[in-house]
Amino acid sequence: MHTDETFDKDGWVRVNAEYPDFERMHVEDLVASGDRAVARCRVTATTDGEPVEFAVATFVTARDERIVDRTEVWTDVGLTAPEGTRPDPA
Repeated sequence: MHTDETFDKDGWVRVNAEYPDFERMHVEDLVASGDRAVARCRVTATTDGEPVEFAVATFVTARDERIVDRTEVWTDVGLTAPEGTRPDPA
């Protein structure tokens, strides 16, 4: 992890279950091959009393039944691309 934290199985479940304002994570797609896997998920939470939704992609490498590398990419759902960042549709 980029935070250099290390968790055992129970600790990993606990930190995610107790994460502030986290409500639910739904796995929408999961692909695995050999020691690599990727999941695409939808996460719901509450921020400042308002519901928010995120999309997250998680890329994992495992060795000896342990995760040795993990990268997550998070984004808000429903964002609009900033003006001027896409080709003119005309």
